[in-house]
This record gives sequence, C-alpha cells and structure tokens, in this order.
Amino acid sequence: MRLYIISNNTTVNTRLKNEWGTVHELLFQETPSKDFATYDAILIIEPYVINGEYLSISDIWHTYLLQHFPETKLLSVGFAQNINDPNFLSLLEIGPSFDLDTFIKYSLPVNQQATVYHIGNGYDKVSEKLKLFFRGHSQEGIIDSISKLRQVLNNAELSLHGNKKLKHKKLPFKVIWLEKLWTHKKKVAFQQFYNRWYNYLRWVNPETQNP
Repeated sequence: MRLYIISNNTTVNTRLKNEWGTVHELLFQETPSKDFATYDAILIIEPYVINGEYLSISDIWHTYLLQHFPETKLLSVGFAQNINDPNFLSLLEIGPSFDLDTFIKYSLPVNQQATVYHIGNGYDKVSEKLKLFFRGHSQEGIIDSISKLRQVLNNAELSLHGNKKLKHKKLPFKVIWLEKLWTHKKKVAFQQFYNRWYNYLRWVNPETQNP
C-alpha cells in the first residue's frame, strides 16, 4: 500500500517505518505531494505540535481533500482507545498481528465521513473548561473568589510598606503573613484560589507537574 503520513512526531515516524516500512510504501510530509489520489490513505498523526501547542489539523485536511480528492481516505492516528470510528487508527493497536490492509479497506473516503475525530491534549475542551474555571463548579466563580482576597492583599501591601496618610504601620512580613494573609478564613480562600488554578492548569495540560 502507498501511504502519505503527516506527522512531526519523530518517535512515531520511526515506529511506523519499523512496523510498515518493509511492507508498504511510506511517504512523509517532508516529501511534497500534489496528487493525493495516488495514495491508498493519508494518515495524520495527532496531536500535531506547532510552536509547542497541541493542535488538530484533521479538519483542515478533510476540507481540502473533500474539495480536491473526495475519494481519498483520511485516517486520524493517535493514542486514544475504544474510538468507534472506522477512520481512527489507534497506535496502541499497531503490532505484528495488525492488518493495515483490512483496516484501510473498511475505512471511509472523505466524501463519506460524517465527522473527523480529533485527538489532542484537551484543546477541544479548553473553552468549556475556561467557562467552568470562571463560573465555578457548582460553587462561586473565580472572580468572586478573587474579590474576597483583593482587600486582604491591599491591606497586606499597605502593612508591608506602611502608609502614614492611611495610618498603616509598617509590619514585618512574618506578622503580615500570619495575621493578615494566612488566618484560618483567608487561608481557605487562598487555598481555593490556588486549587482552582492548579487543577485548571493540569486539566489543560496533563503533563504539567508543577503550578
């Protein structure tokens, strides 16, 4: 089979060469191509990394192929499992016993694909997650949480530098921390704010280990 592979993941590219290189003709995106109708299938390895961001480019390719090569078969390839889509190929299934010919035989050309499956790192749900981040998860929104801390922080800053006009004495940082910032009530508010932001960060980028 003749396959055109769109990928900038060198590790996956090497694996595909090792698995299929001696049986199938593999051409990677570094080799320009104009006539995609000459390929048995086009494989897009996702997520596709651009400027450090995990992105999906399947929609773009699907639109292009639908306009110019509607009979071409476009496969989305990634590490997801249990995806009920004849055009999604899981890298976790590829091995010596995997029958690529049969898989491509039963996949659909782009003019018959109802949808294009996306693979990413949460990119397709970031908007939803941002809404939850600001609105709150059946709790107060983040703006409400911040408003509770704003006055506390203003008072802490005044105490740190002192302000004669407002009759704020200059206090040691330890005193400010213990008496104005890390009191039981404010500690909870600070912790909620921190947790909200940290969980959101991990949600958007699961690889993040530290806030």
